[in-house]
Amino acid sequence: MACRNEALAKVRAHKRLKLLAATDVQLTEIGQRVKDGKLTGQDNIGLRVGRVINKYKMAKHFALDITDTQFDWSRRQEQIDAEAALDGLYTSGTCARPGAV
Repeated sequence: MACRNEALAKVRAHKRLKLLAATDVQLTEIGQRVKDGKLTGQDNIGLRVGRVINKYKMAKHFALDITDTQFDWSRRQEQIDAEAALDGLYTSGTCARPGAV
């Protein structure tokens, strides 16, 4: 039986938004360093980006384009929306409260 917990859904949505925002901030900082010429080399840029992506566990939500002199990224909004649609859902033999979907 599939059940939905609204409180859990809100917590997960809030947490995802915070992690996405934190990732955006740090990727923006890296992008600015690359643009300013302070961070170069595909490997060096990739290592720095990897630290951020791994720290917040948001790799699946970002498309990355890294070259020796450029770094661009974008959010994979369809992936984010698909994950959000599952917020608060879980399976159980019985749902915890009457009327749960």
